[in-house]
Amino acid sequence: MDKIRLVGSGSEWMLGEDVVPIEDAMVSLISSARDCIEMTMFSIWTGFEFVDRIWDSLDDAVNRGVHIYLVINDFHNQSSKAAMSRVGNLKSMGRDTVGVRSFNGLSGTLHAKILVVDEGSCIISSSNQSDKGYAKNHELGVQIEGKRAKTASRMFRKLYSSKKCTSIIDFE
Repeated sequence: MDKIRLVGSGSEWMLGEDVVPIEDAMVSLISSARDCIEMTMFSIWTGFEFVDRIWDSLDDAVNRGVHIYLVINDFHNQSSKAAMSRVGNLKSMGRDTVGVRSFNGLSGTLHAKILVVDEGSCIISSSNQSDKGYAKNHELGVQIEGKRAKTASRMFRKLYSSKKCTSIIDFE
């Protein structure tokens, strides 16, 4: 049976130990990765305390030899050039272990935010890759361990290899 717990942000509705802060849950999950991290992002940012903890955790995972695969919505039109550069640095650090693709859906956007680690644990939430998404907004999600996490991994891989996603080669 899958193990499920709530993750979120926003002090007005957090319930102590019943809901884990999304940023803490993500850092913990990324830090536990042994083989593979799969992650989708709608909006990316850097230069802020909470979001940079996530980027730093991804950097550490690359340094441990973990394979990282990212799908970022409409990468070349992201608002934060600094975050785009951070993605480029991550790719440079892990030339053989980091894959980054841009979702370019003409009929819609990639708004899903998922993080899957080692096909066994995942977080599905409403939080963007930003300080607002991890600490200031009122966001909610679930962390799942078990068979459903493997299903999320299969969904991610199907998206990653789809024609709507293209490899990001040029970061300028």
